[in-house]
Amino acid sequence: MDRFKLLISAVFVLFILESAAHTIVLSSYKLKNENDGWTLHFQQKTRALRDAIYAERSDLKGVDLNSDVFLNATSSFITEHVMLQHKGTLLRLTPKLMKYDGLSFKGQFTVEGLEKDPDYLSIATSGFDTHEHSMKIFSISIGKESYLYNFRLDQKQALFSFGSKRYLLGDAEPSNDNQSWPYLAGLFAVLIIFAGTLNRFGPRAILRVD
Repeated sequence: MDRFKLLISAVFVLFILESAAHTIVLSSYKLKNENDGWTLHFQQKTRALRDAIYAERSDLKGVDLNSDVFLNATSSFITEHVMLQHKGTLLRLTPKLMKYDGLSFKGQFTVEGLEKDPDYLSIATSGFDTHEHSMKIFSISIGKESYLYNFRLDQKQALFSFGSKRYLLGDAEPSNDNQSWPYLAGLFAVLIIFAGTLNRFGPRAILRVD
């Protein structure tokens, strides 16, 4: 199994384990090169995003979520809590599609200033950190492959190398060592623990919610 499939499997295992007893606040970021430019796709549960905006803008309570004023506030909130930097320059995120649809919100942002074939991309995330079970998943699509990273509450920055197609912790310059393996090893350990627990108690015991 390659590293990407291992990461995907481990993230879903963590999701299942946590969701057994807690509500997950999942923020999904997907960076894609499409239509001759880079687009950042963002997806979040409506309630989690709405409440986070209310916490900063109580004056918006009761306002239609798809109104111009609330969508503008939504755009500002999202762009303030994810920062992309390339060659020392902070990239501008311009909204091109945003919509609250029932239980979920979906948005698309044009990433201005990112080259067609960049070398490195610095990524920093914040927001939803007050929630104990917040998960921020960031993926970068290159061709038919996607490279995924899970930002934890204690790890809010990463550097993606387009050359080696891997994430590095923080803003450190890449080295010859594969720094992603310790993180993968930890996730693999979770898989082993989860498999052992299933074997002992069965899936119904794991997924029971009191």
